[in-house]
Amino acid sequence: EVIARGTKVDRLDGLPRDLEALDISHTDVRALPELPGRLRSLDLRWTLIGDYGDRLLESNLRSLKLGGRRVMRLPNLPPTLERLELADTELRDVRGLPPALRSLRLVGATFKDLGGLPADLHDLTLSGTGARSLEGLPVALQSLEDDSNDYLKLDHLPPFLSQLSVRRRHIGDFSELHFLVSLALQDGDTDQFPAWPASLRDLTLQNRQTAVIPELPTELKNLDLSGYEGRAKGRLPLGLERLVHAVPPMGRKRKGLPTVEELKTCATGMTGFRTTLTGLSVCGEALQEPIPSSVERLEICPSPEINSLTGLPAHLLDLTVAGTGLGALPEKLPGSLRALDISNTHIASLGGLKRLQNLRSLTLSEGQITTLDGMPKSVRTLVFVGSTEVAPVH
Repeated sequence: EVIARGTKVDRLDGLPRDLEALDISHTDVRALPELPGRLRSLDLRWTLIGDYGDRLLESNLRSLKLGGRRVMRLPNLPPTLERLELADTELRDVRGLPPALRSLRLVGATFKDLGGLPADLHDLTLSGTGARSLEGLPVALQSLEDDSNDYLKLDHLPPFLSQLSVRRRHIGDFSELHFLVSLALQDGDTDQFPAWPASLRDLTLQNRQTAVIPELPTELKNLDLSGYEGRAKGRLPLGLERLVHAVPPMGRKRKGLPTVEELKTCATGMTGFRTTLTGLSVCGEALQEPIPSSVERLEICPSPEINSLTGLPAHLLDLTVAGTGLGALPEKLPGSLRALDISNTHIASLGGLKRLQNLRSLTLSEGQITTLDGMPKSVRTLVFVGSTEVAPVH
C-alpha cells in the first residue's frame, strides 16, 4: 500500500508490481501511469489529472475514488470495479457504469439524474446532490443513505431496501418496505413520523425530533433516541437489547423522555419495559437514577459536570466515561469489566485497576498518565487517542 495523500508528489514512476492500494488524492500528479496488475484500490480525488485514457479500463481495480472539477466526463472504467466514489465533479449523471458495481457514493450538487444505475447495485450514498427524485433506482438496491436536500422526494423507494438513513424534515411512508431492518432519521424536526415496518430491528431518531413516536415494532432490538425531545406511544419492545437514551443537559426541562428509573420500573412514560436491556447511553440528569442491573455496556455522555459515578451494574462488561469530569476511577468497578475508556478525563492514575483481571481493552488520551503501573496484565489492547481540553474539576 502506498499513501501519498496531500503531499507535493507530481508524478508517479516505478510503482511496485505487487502494489494493491494507492492513494494520491490532493496531490499535483498530472498523468496516470500504467497501473500494476495487482492494484485493487485507487484514490485519485483532487489531482491534476485531466485525461485518464484507458489506464483505468485496462486495470483490475475493485475500488476507485474520483473527485474534483477536472472530472468532466466519466472515464472508461474497468469491468471488475465494485466500489466507486465520485465527489464534487462536473458530472451530471452516471450512466454507463460497470455492471459489476455494487457500491456507489455520489457527492456534490451537479448530480441531477439518478437514472441508468447498474441493475445489481446494492449500496447507494447521496451527499449534497441536486437530485429531486429517486425514481428508477435499481430494484436490487439494499442500502440507501441520503443527506442531500429537502427537495429530494422519498418516494419510489426500492422494495428490497434493508437499510435506510435520511437527514431531512419531510419523510415518506416506510410501511411498505417489508425488508427494512435498519432506519435512521437524523437532523430533522418533523411533525409526524410514519408507521414503522414490522421488519425493523434498528431505529435511530437523532437531533431535534419533536413528533410523537408511533407504536414501536415488537421485534425491535436497538433504539437510539439521541437528542430526541418528543414523546412516545405504547410500550418499549420486550426484546429490546440496546437503548441510547440521551436526556437533555442538566438545567434543561425534559420534554417527555422517560428517565432511566421510569424505564426500569415501568412507572410512567413508555411502559412495558423489561430488564433484558444490555446496552445504555445516558446523559445529564439520568445519572441521578439507578441504572438497570441487566446493562452490560454503559456509555456516559461527555460532560465536564460529571465528576462522580456510582451504582454500576454488577455484571458490566464495557464502560465508557470519555470526556467527563471524573478525577478518579469510579469506586467498586465491577470485576467483570472487559473494556474501559477513560480518555480525556482528569484520571491520572491506573492504581484502581489492579483487581480487574478480566479487563482486555483500555483507552487513554495522549499525555493523560505518566506510568502504566497498576494496569492489569490481562489487558491486550491499549489505545491512546488525541487529547482534548477537559474543564477543571470544581
